[in-house]
Amino acid sequence: MISLLALHGLIHLLGAFKGLQWAEIPALTLPISRLKGIFWLITFLLFLASALRYYHRPAGATLEEWEIKAEPESEQVFQGMRIPTRFSVTWKLEEGDFHWLNLEITDIAYGLE
Repeated sequence: MISLLALHGLIHLLGAFKGLQWAEIPALTLPISRLKGIFWLITFLLFLASALRYYHRPAGATLEEWEIKAEPESEQVFQGMRIPTRFSVTWKLEEGDFHWLNLEITDIAYGLE
């Protein structure tokens, strides 16, 4: 489920990169205006910033908030695209935050060539 969520978010990010002219995205053949690029970026940020997910508990799964934070100071350039490379994932539970994952991107192959 996490990989599907991340993939969907990255699709929005690619639209933002094209619309804001941060990078050429040959795989996206339709034009994207600057305004639409801003909306693609906002959608990406909202989509990945917070989501509801089912948290497994012994008594049964519960729907809980799930937060992904990117470390802006971790930005690196891969194939001409500047992206954050370190992320953390935290469950926002009633009994307190549960830090679940640290993720670091060390290499990317976009496959857009």
